[in-house]
Amino acid sequence: MTTPAPATITCIYCRQVREPTREHVLPRSLGGDLVALILCKDCNSGRLSRLDQALAERSFVAFSRIAATPKDAFDVQLGGEHFVQEGKSGLVLEVALINGVSASMLPQVHVAVVGETNHVAIVTADVSSLDRLHAFVTKKIESGQLRAMHVKLGPEAAGPTARLVMHRERDGFIRAQTDADARNAIEVLEKDWASAYKHHVALITAGNQQAEVQSIPQPSVRVNLEIRPDDVNRAVAKIAFNVLAARVSPEFALSPEFDELRKYVLGEDIRHRSDLGQDEVAVDLRFVTQLPHDTAPLVPTEEHAVTISYVHPSLFAWVTLYRTDNFVVRFGDISLSENVLAVHEFSSVRTGNAALDVAETIQRMTAQVEHHGK
Repeated sequence: MTTPAPATITCIYCRQVREPTREHVLPRSLGGDLVALILCKDCNSGRLSRLDQALAERSFVAFSRIAATPKDAFDVQLGGEHFVQEGKSGLVLEVALINGVSASMLPQVHVAVVGETNHVAIVTADVSSLDRLHAFVTKKIESGQLRAMHVKLGPEAAGPTARLVMHRERDGFIRAQTDADARNAIEVLEKDWASAYKHHVALITAGNQQAEVQSIPQPSVRVNLEIRPDDVNRAVAKIAFNVLAARVSPEFALSPEFDELRKYVLGEDIRHRSDLGQDEVAVDLRFVTQLPHDTAPLVPTEEHAVTISYVHPSLFAWVTLYRTDNFVVRFGDISLSENVLAVHEFSSVRTGNAALDVAETIQRMTAQVEHHGK
């Protein structure tokens, strides 16, 4: 018999009594499939909404994510903007970095100015992408929305040609180096899109390989990715705190000793040093420490694991993501009657999660020590 969900809960972050939401204890974007009623909708869709994305798409963990997630699991993508130069045409193309660190061509239309002549180049990975691009651009033109599309200027790595890029099914943008280039590309597409598309299709029908850019073997990709360390660390702290609430109890997570961590995760109390050096990045390091890449996990795992440990007077969590990315999270000081060791392991492809018992934990840790001792 399924227990009905409560109408209200006390949210472990804002501590308000509100309607609950199904929170993925470990973000679903990282493969998590364990849900718990520990957050309110306001926190989950408001102040905390961007943290999971920062960790999954705009962090060093994001590189592990796209490398470790197989194509038959679910689609993943690195955040930011990425470019590769195609050898035959010389065009700098927009690509997405996806599962297996492979470059996926985004459907795009380039407008290159040679002298006083505009040349339109349509670039797609396959005919299906071409059909979707055609429908997208045609609709934008016919509805008069082409001029309202978001314009991105630069970076220099994007190359000199202005282009329209379709990066979602119903969304796209104009890329150019200057406003004048963007306006010219829009005017050219409004005037010449139909004829350029027909010419492109005719070349494909005739078997002209110049009509399409095929997959680029082992491309050299320019990665343009903004990382926000505070958001990344807050996301890791949120994972640890979620596991504490789900594994121990929501009531324990509501202890006042964790109020400082709570405010930090919510973004209410972010502190930066005033004496930063010229090459230092402002980041609040009071609660989260990222360990060197490829540090051995505290409890050996091939996927994700969170280990909660209490040694008087402090409660900590060791968070391991994709085996190679390790963080230590300090919850705070609290007085407990005994030491604590609790481990929860998560799949990275949504195939399960499990609490490890003490025997399994000790066995894994002992095997790791013996392996390194050989």
